[in-house]
Amino acid sequence: MMLSTKIFPKQILVDEYGKATNIKLFSFGRPHMRAMHLSWMSFFIAFTGWFAIPPLMPTIKADLKLTPSQISNANMTSVSATILARLIIGPLCDRYGPRRAMASLLLLGSITIGLAGLASDGNGLIIVRFFIGIIGASFVPCQYWASRMFSSNIVGTANALCGGFGNMGAGVSYFLIPLIYNAIALGLPPHQAWRVTFVVPACLCILMAAADYFLGDDNPSDALKNSDSNLESYDVDKHGLPRTASDCDSNHDDHLNDEKTHGQNETSGNTAPAPGPTPSVLMDLLSQLKNPAYGCSFGLELAVDNMIGEFFHEHFGLSQTTSGMLGSIFGLMNLFSRASGGMLADYVNSLTGEGVQGRML
Repeated sequence: MMLSTKIFPKQILVDEYGKATNIKLFSFGRPHMRAMHLSWMSFFIAFTGWFAIPPLMPTIKADLKLTPSQISNANMTSVSATILARLIIGPLCDRYGPRRAMASLLLLGSITIGLAGLASDGNGLIIVRFFIGIIGASFVPCQYWASRMFSSNIVGTANALCGGFGNMGAGVSYFLIPLIYNAIALGLPPHQAWRVTFVVPACLCILMAAADYFLGDDNPSDALKNSDSNLESYDVDKHGLPRTASDCDSNHDDHLNDEKTHGQNETSGNTAPAPGPTPSVLMDLLSQLKNPAYGCSFGLELAVDNMIGEFFHEHFGLSQTTSGMLGSIFGLMNLFSRASGGMLADYVNSLTGEGVQGRML
């Protein structure tokens, strides 16, 4: 019952900083829910583009006469590029906000994905996959965006929903890209059809980048400062309070005072940008303890996403389309697997008044 009221409430409630304390899942209202939906849709499109090549690997392998080592190296460079890009995009989110960071990544990714068809040999494919891998850093602004919009009591669920829905892009890519290729191959030979196929995810990245930039808000305080002209499109009023004042536990005036104080710490056009990562943060033991856990979970998922379609094709003799459909199941599991992890984290965190330490999760 408690979970349903937090994800399917009648009204968005906010804390003293304007962050939402519940999730109105089927709302696209500004600023909280629109930011949440834009973040996961951006991540979804980015992953669809990032994993557009693996579903077509049987065709690409035959056309470019690739060796197993070249395919393996291409997969590794794709993930390596993502690691480097994530280290860079984090400080950029601090400085410019997640909306601009996400839009920039999608625009950059659209170029690299659209040019993937220019690869003419194994080395060219490795280079192409390296630069396409940069778009995998979209996970960072996705999670950053949700964390800015949702309070600590629900941020685990919000991050998990955004990450899980977005991660499904890899599964959808395995299902969708072979079908697009099959349609294009009706009018073009295979060696041209697979190259033209990548124009589709590239265009989707451009459209999503435009939606992020023109429709999204970086944080509640920025979104609500100048909302007088279009209040009906917001879930909350211009002060960050629910439309029905009785739905909020805090006093209106107290909220405004707290928001004014807190606003000094928010990244916006009128405040100094937050600093990037410092050596003390990078060398912090507790921060580094999360790396192997994340590498053994999400890192393994990326490895499987890169080769599962080709594995079914090579070892079971399945067609490229059938291999893609079966391979898509792995990525589509993120619909519930990541979401359940976030809900569990929020539940465990609520067991004590001050929360629990992350290592217990």
